[in-house]
Amino acid sequence: MRPPSLRLQPFLSHARLFSSTPRLPVARITLVGRIGAEPELQPTSTGTDIVRYVIGTNSGPPDNRQTSWWRVAAFPNEGPSRDRLMGLAKG
Repeated sequence: MRPPSLRLQPFLSHARLFSSTPRLPVARITLVGRIGAEPELQPTSTGTDIVRYVIGTNSGPPDNRQTSWWRVAAFPNEGPSRDRLMGLAKG
């Protein structure tokens, strides 16, 4: 039998938290780029409206830029936030 100081403790008792914010059920990412197409409003069968649009982001050195395209779906309620999203122009 091992001495009390060398007994193995459960892993979770020594787990370290690396974030001070609570865990969320969805991931959040901030994209900085340009709109690739006009936003589209699509209704669902449950009556919720989805705003779909595409964002292009660039990365890499200036002489070898790589473009990544992101398809985004937003679920804004009717009001100013949806109007602002639908008013975004390509480019």
